[in-house]
Amino acid sequence: MSIIDIVSFVKDIATLFALVIGGFVAVAWFLQLAPLLELRILPSWCGDQRQFLMLRLEVENKSRIRVEKRQILLQLLEYEIREGSPLALSDWVPFDERAIIPTEQPLAWRDPVEVFPTCRTIDPGELMAAERLYYFPRDTVIHIGFQVKAKLGYLGRIAARRVRSSHQQWTTTCIVVR
Repeated sequence: MSIIDIVSFVKDIATLFALVIGGFVAVAWFLQLAPLLELRILPSWCGDQRQFLMLRLEVENKSRIRVEKRQILLQLLEYEIREGSPLALSDWVPFDERAIIPTEQPLAWRDPVEVFPTCRTIDPGELMAAERLYYFPRDTVIHIGFQVKAKLGYLGRIAARRVRSSHQQWTTTCIVVR
């Protein structure tokens, strides 16, 4: 083996190494284009007899891209507290009446309410917050669901690994007992 062959071999190895490292860096950078939202529900009771439920709803865009909103929904379902009968609620809140679990029938169905209806996009680092006040006259369990549905662009779908679906959704839930 001549010096030229050794130099050519080392050059080929260095090129291959640089391509692999560059590929990893490119994929890591590209995955930062995936949308990432953080949802929070902060409940508190108010009033003399704790009959008013104050909800603070927060949506924070933790990603580096602007997220185009399709819909932001809030669902509140009320369940009766019965002595001697255990109430087992899952962490899943139905946003459609047909999706109610048979063992988790609420007192009455309420359609979800849209929150932030005039907002079109959520910018990177933006924190949107709203407060809602609800009246609950009796002792019940309140099951709350908060959901954001976003519309993804082509690059966002690839980065989120959702090539066929043009939307993505985030949901958080909360159970509040008086």
